[in-house]
Amino acid sequence: MVVVLFWDGLRPEFVTPDLTPNLCELVHRGVNFVNHHAVFPSETRVNASSVATGCYPGTHGVVGNNVYISEVDEERALNTGDHENLEAITRVQPLLSVPTLANVLKRCAKTYAIFSSGSPGSSWVQCAPGEGHMINVRGVVYPENLLSAIEKEHGIFPPEAVPDTLRNDLVAQLMVDAIKKRTYDVVFGWLCDPDLTQHKVGLGAPLALQAIRENDKRLGDILNVTGGLDVLVCSDHGFSTLAEPFGHQDAFREAGFELGQMVWTGNGVVLKAVYKNKREEIVDFLAQQKWVGPIFTQGEAGGVQGQVTGTFSFDVPRLDHVRTPDVMFSRRWSDEANDYGIPGFVFGVGGIASHGSCSPYDLHNVLIASGPSFKSGQESELASGVVDIAPTVQQLVLGKVESEMNGRVLTEGLVGKVTSAQVETDVLEAVRGQRRQFMQISRVDQTCYIDKGWV
Repeated sequence: MVVVLFWDGLRPEFVTPDLTPNLCELVHRGVNFVNHHAVFPSETRVNASSVATGCYPGTHGVVGNNVYISEVDEERALNTGDHENLEAITRVQPLLSVPTLANVLKRCAKTYAIFSSGSPGSSWVQCAPGEGHMINVRGVVYPENLLSAIEKEHGIFPPEAVPDTLRNDLVAQLMVDAIKKRTYDVVFGWLCDPDLTQHKVGLGAPLALQAIRENDKRLGDILNVTGGLDVLVCSDHGFSTLAEPFGHQDAFREAGFELGQMVWTGNGVVLKAVYKNKREEIVDFLAQQKWVGPIFTQGEAGGVQGQVTGTFSFDVPRLDHVRTPDVMFSRRWSDEANDYGIPGFVFGVGGIASHGSCSPYDLHNVLIASGPSFKSGQESELASGVVDIAPTVQQLVLGKVESEMNGRVLTEGLVGKVTSAQVETDVLEAVRGQRRQFMQISRVDQTCYIDKGWV
């Protein structure tokens, strides 16, 4: 059995002896991958899909928390956190373009379960109905006959709170029960905090720190029953404090664009047929906005420059898919510190703190692994990322990687393995008039990681 536990939205600098003594003990006993990365956009369902498939967004097809699929709805993007939207997508096309870890394990006669307090959509992209057991304590359970047994033992699922203590406690308890029984070959846990609480109260706020401490207590309970097992503790993305808000749709309307010819997906805009020839005008407008960082458009396969001068190709952040909007962009970020002394601001709306940009504060996340398969007391500075989790878990469970993935097995952390791999880092540039934008990319073998992007 392999145990994987995600703390949604945990930034590495919050792993401290005061806040997370159990996690720090795991660091001492295992391997701390200190150069770990989310994929861009650094949003939850994008990264959950990369965790599940070992692939970039341009390979698996969940290119944003919101995706536009005209066969389902011509007028709006679909929120992938809503499992009913995902059901609608699967009626017209596969949700993911490649198999998930749960799917591969099932084909190999192995079992997988995910226990989650996150959105039902973030659970679904990792374990679709029929691929394994999905127990989401917001009330979505597959197979459905598991629900009555869980409610009989633990009562009805609790309501949301800040921090989401009762829901996260239930996830941890369900994981402990499954681990004790050695029910599955892979037990996957997803705690919605500190993400949920940081969105509401901000990075470093007392309630946000409380959420992290509570997660560490849950980790201690899980570690008490995982003797002899491999355990990976991860986060899906980092976090930033939100700077002054902006109204991008209002700005486009005031500039004379017809909003009815555009569909917003968060980090991108889809242009309807009559507006396809306005891609350059859209880029020109975005390039003038102080809240816009690097901009991306379609480019030649493997190229750096997008079709529109001064933009990067979708291939740079590995985002090229049939669902990718016509224009993608990152919000601009800074190193400014918030009232609690936590650095990292990004332009944005909706709460006090958030994520999704190509800021290093959003892209830098956590991976710590310990157990009989992992080296002890090691710190790996090789670049790694969420795309590496599925191939590494396949290696641990199956002894090999059964499906083609963009990520790699983290051999540098495994007992008895020696790697000669090196990190190669490039800074790419695109220029449009006086505007220069950059992306820093790290590579280990054939796997690429986005370090940061800026203007």
